[in-house]
Amino acid sequence: MVNKKVKYQAYIAIIIGIFNLICSFIFSRYYGAMGACFSIFLAYSLRAVFYTICHQKVMGFDMKLFIKECYLKSIPSVLITLLSGFAINVIITQSGWFWLGVRGIVIVAVFGVSFFFTSISRQARNSLIKKIRR
Repeated sequence: MVNKKVKYQAYIAIIIGIFNLICSFIFSRYYGAMGACFSIFLAYSLRAVFYTICHQKVMGFDMKLFIKECYLKSIPSVLITLLSGFAINVIITQSGWFWLGVRGIVIVAVFGVSFFFTSISRQARNSLIKKIRR
């Protein structure tokens, strides 16, 4: 029974993978690495939409509740991280691998802290704190 339902996810993954390959060749020819990145973004976005449809129609999940509980709750932390990323690029003007690493570490830290305080429920936060203290 589960095999028949997971089969649809496999079909989606194969089709989106082929789509990504074709788009990567086309976009990277004209736009280089940015074109390949755009192709990956486009493919993953389509995959998310098709998986959502598959999970709702085939598997019977309540996807509206899932999207509300998972994605909508994370919007504040994503916005904080995005704004922090722009600010970091203004503050840190040096280039090189070291400074790229510094930016990456700062952005990950900002996302982690903002996600912890804005997107996780109080109960989950308390549970996580208890596990860390052990």
